[in-house]
Amino acid sequence: MKLYELQESLVNIDNILSNNTNDETQEILESAKEELLKEVDGKLERILDFMSDCNGKAEQLKAEEERIAKKRKAIENKATYLKNMVYWFMKTNNQQKAEYGTYNCTIARTAPKLIIDDEHWVPNEFIKTVISVDKTALKNALTDGTYKVVVDGKEIQVAHTEENDCLRIR
Repeated sequence: MKLYELQESLVNIDNILSNNTNDETQEILESAKEELLKEVDGKLERILDFMSDCNGKAEQLKAEEERIAKKRKAIENKATYLKNMVYWFMKTNNQQKAEYGTYNCTIARTAPKLIIDDEHWVPNEFIKTVISVDKTALKNALTDGTYKVVVDGKEIQVAHTEENDCLRIR
């Protein structure tokens, strides 16, 4: 049985039990309910085992991703080093263009790159200002879970807190 089917059966048994006054039927239904609850416990344990297995596999994949990322970075660094060697060789020999087998290499000028020498003296028209809400300070300022301001005699709720349920598994 699926978990939702087990839940439906438990609800049905509870409905019958609440409307039943016959002791013999009540005893049979209680026994059936106990069996269903054992089946639910087993089902939930298997679900949690599978979830734990999924989490373990996810951790293994994460470790593998990190290993592969390090390997990729090492290969990228080697390619950069080799490119710099070719650049150095061409510059040293005053070559702007060269053909090495199937590769055509050219030393070209890059687009101009802006270097800021002293940020302190940059005019304000070139400065970006980012404004963001300090959520920690606002949360600390809440009274009764809300923060309100009065604008033109009207009270406006600016922020509030919410709580949600979550499942913790140990």
